[in-house]
Amino acid sequence: LVGFTYDPFGIKQPKRKHISTKHRMQIAKGHGMKCAKCGKKFKTQDDFEIDHKKPTPSSRDITNLRPLCRKCHREKKKIEARKRAQKKNVWWF
Repeated sequence: LVGFTYDPFGIKQPKRKHISTKHRMQIAKGHGMKCAKCGKKFKTQDDFEIDHKKPTPSSRDITNLRPLCRKCHREKKKIEARKRAQKKNVWWF
């Protein structure tokens, strides 16, 4: 892990290590260059982000990684942040 960051609700989260371009492309190609959630096709490496299926930053096991389009990844991160906020009893309006 490399330092910390804060989610949209201000809860401290560990930063995740960088995944190499080669590894990112292997993951995307393993999924047919498509979003693992909505099926959107990727043309370049800039069209997707690597997602941890289970939000465990220390786990870089290939079985826990998948490519998601930016929209799907943003939605998933928002849901995870909301769950963390509810667990810690952080409320927003």
